[in-house]
Amino acid sequence: MSPIGLANDMLAKVKQCWLNPFDAPTIIFTDSKTEQWFKLHVLNNKQNVVMNLRTARLESFLFGMLKMADNQALLSPDMLRDIIMQKLLSGDNGKRYLDKFKDQDNIGNYLYVGENGDEINYKHLFDFANDLSKLFIEYEITRDDIDGLLAGDWQKDLYNDIITGDGIYLNNLTYYTCIELANKNQKENGGKIKFKSDERPVFVFGFSGLGQKYRDLLKEYGKKAKIYVYLQTAKADIHGDVSQIPPGEENNNIFLKHWARFGNINHKLFRAGANVTEYNIDTEYNENTTLGKIQNAIAQDYNVDMADLQNDGSVTITSVPSMIKELEIVHSKICKLLKDSDATLKDILVLAPDIDKYKSEIATVFNQVEEHDPENTENYPFIPSSIVDFSGKNSSVLDALQTL
Repeated sequence: MSPIGLANDMLAKVKQCWLNPFDAPTIIFTDSKTEQWFKLHVLNNKQNVVMNLRTARLESFLFGMLKMADNQALLSPDMLRDIIMQKLLSGDNGKRYLDKFKDQDNIGNYLYVGENGDEINYKHLFDFANDLSKLFIEYEITRDDIDGLLAGDWQKDLYNDIITGDGIYLNNLTYYTCIELANKNQKENGGKIKFKSDERPVFVFGFSGLGQKYRDLLKEYGKKAKIYVYLQTAKADIHGDVSQIPPGEENNNIFLKHWARFGNINHKLFRAGANVTEYNIDTEYNENTTLGKIQNAIAQDYNVDMADLQNDGSVTITSVPSMIKELEIVHSKICKLLKDSDATLKDILVLAPDIDKYKSEIATVFNQVEEHDPENTENYPFIPSSIVDFSGKNSSVLDALQTL
């Protein structure tokens, strides 16, 4: 089933379970991008009543159900990043904690500058700590599923020095990861996890599998509350047969193979002891367009016959010399789309692998004028835009670090 089909099926079940208009069910999302996609889907389909639902990220919801005291707080990736930076810069006798890793995995070349190679590049350190923060959070969630996620002893040593199991005390609060708090909860309740009482149904929605730790917590919580899980992952019987990989393509498909197998394992673990409805992959895309044919080919895992693809404008590939030219072409295509079709601005979403790199170019192209120029309306009209997934690398924290 396509993401849209999966979302619509869940929404139908949500409405069926929503008996009290003042006591809404909760929809839990596995990641922020999935939550953004889902809310846009609901808005585009004018299902405004569903916008009154309670929504939460998976780790936030579980943390709230496990919380035993008001002074316990969830350790966020941003806070963990700052703690990692503080730890790396700490030390005594002129030696920093970071110095012990200087000769490993090319860290020295990336983080150190200066004639003697002993000065810190704080911009790189910020990015380095930011990546480690995400890695450590991911490791907390999936470490029983993925062996070797932390590459090298230095990463494991740093992880163990920061994530001690006792939380991090700061400003009268103790910050825990979700797994740390679950372990503490279990220890303080005689070996059995104790959740807060909440009889409202819970829906889990995502496009990826869950780590074993989260699966175990959800199953335990499901003993006292109704949980409906809607996950879309690859199936090994579709993508996992390496004998079907064409000669010379083995290396290009090896990740897909392992990802599919991991997704299949996730399905099996969630199905154990639960009532399960299996959805078959069905055709939900317009076969009359090139885009629809490609989407169906990807969804159902078959090769596209190039002779069947027409130059109908549903898919275009453009080579450009610079990012500013790329944004100018995007702007022109949006103008043409708005002029030649019934599309509105809320129907248009521009995706990029790393939107951070385009921030200044977007401002240059899309924010030149905020009022229409009567003499330039046709050639370069103003199009309001917003960046909804910006990482904030150029934050005040980074600016402060760069001035050190």
